[in-house]
Amino acid sequence: MGNCLTPGVGNYLAFDTVTYVWTGSRWYDKKTFLNPSTSVLSQLNTRVPLQHEEVPAPNPRPKPNPSLGAVERVIGAVPEVVAGTVFPNRKALREAGIHRPLQAGICGTGDTGAESIVLNGGYEDDVDSMNEIVYTGHGGNDPSSGLQVADQTLTGTNLSLVRSSEWNLPVRVVRGWREPGGLGPKAGYRYDGLYRVVEYWEERGKSGYKIWRFRLVPAEQRQG
Repeated sequence: MGNCLTPGVGNYLAFDTVTYVWTGSRWYDKKTFLNPSTSVLSQLNTRVPLQHEEVPAPNPRPKPNPSLGAVERVIGAVPEVVAGTVFPNRKALREAGIHRPLQAGICGTGDTGAESIVLNGGYEDDVDSMNEIVYTGHGGNDPSSGLQVADQTLTGTNLSLVRSSEWNLPVRVVRGWREPGGLGPKAGYRYDGLYRVVEYWEERGKSGYKIWRFRLVPAEQRQG
């Protein structure tokens, strides 16, 4: 599994008609980034190469990256892949740029936010009602049984979902055929569109171990 790429300082991404710029530590919407009153530019230690062109929404088509064996990271919608599209396996998801890891349920980093998550019965505490997901963070579970056997920490891909919440970034949601609420496809994996992380917290799960929970709702619902 390849690691998610860290964008270069000053690079842009665009989704939902909003353009964001990477400062080296987090994403800012371009309006805030360029507003002198926010002092964002003055806080940067690196000169921002503003010669980079804006990328028109939706996001650019993912391009093959031999070093990753997959496609480059995309936050938000992947062009020409509509909600409801069913993929036969995880490899097909990766090749389409919808969810790049072949095993992990979360793709993202604490530096860039989360790209996507998969619901496929991997964790006993997951709850899904289509219009609301209470997603369990990564780590501490037995893959063979789905039972939690250790505490989780707010690091790695779990932290990526926190960043998505803080920065209001959309997350692609995929449901697999083993989705715990019976809402997945009969076979394979279905891309179900963009969601946003609206809340996160730590609690003890069904097996008594500390887990991180992330509540997601459809992006249109959050905006409405």
